Amino acid sequence: SLDRTGSISIEKLYSKEQFIRNKIVENFPITAPCALQLLQASDQFLISSPHATRIQSGYPWSSEGIANELRALPGLCLVTGRFPEAKEMLVDFVEQMRQAASVRTQRNFLEQVLWFFWSVQKYLEHSGDFEFIRMMHPHLLSFYQCVRNGVAGYFRMADDGLISIDDPHHRWFGKSAAIQALWYNALQFLEELEIKMGGKRKRYKDLALRVRDSFNQVLVDETMRYVHTRYADGKTDRILRAEALLAMSLPYPVLDQKYYTMVFDTAWQYLYTSYGLREWIDLQPTARHITETPTHDQAGAIRPVWIGVFITAYFKIYGTQASSKAQARQFIDPFEKHLDEMLIGSISEAFDAEWPYGGQGCPSCALSVAEVLRVLVEEIGLMYKESSYHMDTLVSSPDP
Repeated sequence: SLDRTGSISIEKLYSKEQFIRNKIVENFPITAPCALQLLQASDQFLISSPHATRIQSGYPWSSEGIANELRALPGLCLVTGRFPEAKEMLVDFVEQMRQAASVRTQRNFLEQVLWFFWSVQKYLEHSGDFEFIRMMHPHLLSFYQCVRNGVAGYFRMADDGLISIDDPHHRWFGKSAAIQALWYNALQFLEELEIKMGGKRKRYKDLALRVRDSFNQVLVDETMRYVHTRYADGKTDRILRAEALLAMSLPYPVLDQKYYTMVFDTAWQYLYTSYGLREWIDLQPTARHITETPTHDQAGAIRPVWIGVFITAYFKIYGTQASSKAQARQFIDPFEKHLDEMLIGSISEAFDAEWPYGGQGCPSCALSVAEVLRVLVEEIGLMYKESSYHMDTLVSSPDP
């Protein structure tokens, strides 16, 4: 029992938590039950540490992953107005990169750095705090140089501008579509900052255009009507992966606009389910006809995190008119039922690839909650407020 400490009790903890959750809801007056529950759930993933706020990846267990923290940051901190916590996390990430001399040889370094660009980009979009961006700019340039120069034996920039991962055991081995999408977005964001800061125009633009041209020539397959997962050793595969939608969902899409509808419709037909997107589905000739319900050996688990990318891509095609928002809301509706299942008030990490799509993995996942909440605010506009609310204005909770 927690009463053994002599200074705390379950009742006091419950009362304090209830007070905080009530204050969150008061400052974001909404009526949609789904958004209300996710808004309250978002707070439980933000953990204070001696150095900075960190994101707990899930409950009842958690796993390390800086890239996933950065991906969850907009949904947990930015759309909820928690800008101070977001700044702490971004600064802490830079410090981790600076302090660990060997970090550039770690398997996830490239992914982490590229998601960092996106997180800083989203921070500027939501906060308008350009002074903080000025402070981050030298670090962005340092990371850019590292990616461009490559790391021997790990990754390199090829002559066509695409980033190639050399490790054949890495999940993004070769010229991965997801990595190129993030790389192109980072280059265009740097170009945007260069212009805003009065620097040299086209400092990054020419390389960005080379990346875009190469991507659409090498990785887009009009026969498959989708984007190849990777290009490696002169070969591509015919596996559809949800991550390929990053090519059209990021703020600066690397995919040519003429391919938007083709790629999205394929994802909608084969990857979309009520609880998110299948991670992958096999289109090899040996697989069962893909119009049938796929089994575990023909399709990956369903991941709610990809519903955010899917909806953002949807709006790139269909615009933000009321009819589009109504359809997007239908993509979210199944999660309302799920909020009363598994771990109440939260969203699971994954679901079975086969009907009835039972929940699996961590029953309360930060990334799942973050991405659903992000699109509810950013895309559907369910919780929009004209004046941003900053969570640091919360008063201290009373001592019950």
